[in-house]
Amino acid sequence: MGSSSRGVNPKAKRQHYVPRFYLQGFSIQGKQHHLYCFDKLKLRMSKRNIKNTGCENYFYDTSEDVEQQTEKNLSYLESLWKPTCDKLVSTRDVSRLTSDERKLMAYFVATQLVRTRKWRQVLKGLPLQFAEGLRQMAEELPRGKRFRELREGMDFQRLMFKKLATDEEAIKDLHITSLGDIPEYVDIICNKKKWILFVNRTAIPFWCSDHPITRNNPINPSPYGSLGILSKGVEIHCPLSPDISLCICDSSIYHSRPNEFEISDVQDIELQNSFQVCWSARYIFSNQNDFSLAEKMIKYDPSLAHIDGERMSVL
Repeated sequence: MGSSSRGVNPKAKRQHYVPRFYLQGFSIQGKQHHLYCFDKLKLRMSKRNIKNTGCENYFYDTSEDVEQQTEKNLSYLESLWKPTCDKLVSTRDVSRLTSDERKLMAYFVATQLVRTRKWRQVLKGLPLQFAEGLRQMAEELPRGKRFRELREGMDFQRLMFKKLATDEEAIKDLHITSLGDIPEYVDIICNKKKWILFVNRTAIPFWCSDHPITRNNPINPSPYGSLGILSKGVEIHCPLSPDISLCICDSSIYHSRPNEFEISDVQDIELQNSFQVCWSARYIFSNQNDFSLAEKMIKYDPSLAHIDGERMSVL
């Protein structure tokens, strides 16, 4: 709801967790404000305007933030990130970034890791994981009067965690609080990782999604515990356009790799796009209307279309 009073800025209703300037880089040729969108849940493709994509009404607003300071701060940062992202796409050269631009790019990647609907879903799932852990612990306690009070206390805590998982306002507060960890991630990304620019030489474009920063670990591909940004071998992928993607990786392993790597094998592009299918909350975006890879992956593993939160850590 906005104010119609002269001189009073209306409240921002539609709040993006994927920046519009970023989505525009993946827009349909000749239609800079539209892209193709694949809905994993409904297995349906549509054409969407970027102003209605990667956003929700009052996504960052809380009862404590009536001035929409979180939304204002992110909007300001987006104005700083755009020139740096544009420069990286146009020059295709990581070494051309100044130290300030490199830090801005690290802030973009780190912020995009945790500002999305996907991350909020993960946070929403944490209380349920704690509740399930308490249930298992209670069941393992010996039966008897001595442990009755302990089990009752654990049952009470379990109910509180379940209640928290259904409290949307509390989860939103937790999400906003988690943004305070971004500077820690920036330091790691900016100063402790190697940056490689992938240049797509195929006719298949890089995709992005409603959670475009993906992670992969070819050294240690176990489901959990190997995808934190401090994990040995982890790769952080940030597609910047249909032709350019930034890979932020373990410098101790990939130190000898060149700063630019050309990809001419379609299978390598499909691998990158498969990460978008796995990490996205619900929507995948492209400047082409072929999402057959996503359809095949979801047909093989229907859980990829689930929009509930799951285990996922940053560090």
